[in-house]
Amino acid sequence: MSVTVFGEHADKTVHRVALCSSAGLEATVIGYGASLQDLKVPMAQSLRRVTLGFDHLDTYTAHAGYFGAVVGRFGNRIADGRVIIDGKAHQLDLNILGRHHLHGGAQGFGKKVWTLVDHSDTHCTFELISPDGEMGYPGRLAARVTYSVTGLSLIIRMQAQSDVSSIINLVAHPYFNLAGNGDIGRHRLQINATRALLVDADLIPTGAFFEVAGTAQDFRVAREIDAVPSWHDHCYVVDSAQTSAPAAQLRSPSGDMMMSIIGTRPGLQFYDGAHIAVSSLGHDGQAYRARSGLCLESQFFPDAPNHPAFDQAFYGAGEAFDETVEHHFTVNER
Repeated sequence: MSVTVFGEHADKTVHRVALCSSAGLEATVIGYGASLQDLKVPMAQSLRRVTLGFDHLDTYTAHAGYFGAVVGRFGNRIADGRVIIDGKAHQLDLNILGRHHLHGGAQGFGKKVWTLVDHSDTHCTFELISPDGEMGYPGRLAARVTYSVTGLSLIIRMQAQSDVSSIINLVAHPYFNLAGNGDIGRHRLQINATRALLVDADLIPTGAFFEVAGTAQDFRVAREIDAVPSWHDHCYVVDSAQTSAPAAQLRSPSGDMMMSIIGTRPGLQFYDGAHIAVSSLGHDGQAYRARSGLCLESQFFPDAPNHPAFDQAFYGAGEAFDETVEHHFTVNER
């Protein structure tokens, strides 16, 4: 384990923490956005980098891709940026298309410098205090994110409490590529969901669901992402929510690595990275372009506060938000 200074932003020090499990899984986390900067899985002869990230803080602050960040207070979209809490309407920041709210606003948690409060060889904890009214949200909110590595697993625990009733939906937003580079289209993906949310042209849920069977969004059985050509930015209704079963499993094109994701939220957002476009180079000098990586995000449904039938992200004063997302890797080299 090592702690170094990654840079300075908004007059605050951004720390970088390197973690390593007993099995050789290596992760680095930075205070900017409480972001997973890097993740390497041990293979027989080497380490394979499986997430997208950057070597310099300026690259993170210059781009809006949420690379590896924890986003909030509410991850994903809220229609018109409006939410009613305890009978009172609140107008949130409109940072997507000029008319909706995304990932907590233009200065959401993924754009903040978090404070390092605890660390060891195998874990680190970052903390953030969001003042009342920030990005339009009511109440002072205290958030904590803990990354830990054990064996071939990365575990992200996100916790938060507000001093007044509010909405909370912290979401981890890493981009994965299990081959280490290239387009993600030949990855094999299985999502344990029979339904997904129907959305409009702005990707705002209509309140309805659709059966994925027979559609381009059908990943009930593992298949290559490009087997049925389509764009992918959909929230699935996870069949295994509140159980220990994986919400999704992702395999590298060669089949030599698999990642299983376990979360407790009702939704899993699959985004294929189609809009990635970064002028600066990423790890290993890679140019990140469309579909260089994909996201699989455990979360409450987008726009949930405006759909009473959805599982809700409302939390009373002092009520604890607590979500753990597990990423388990297996290696099968041939």
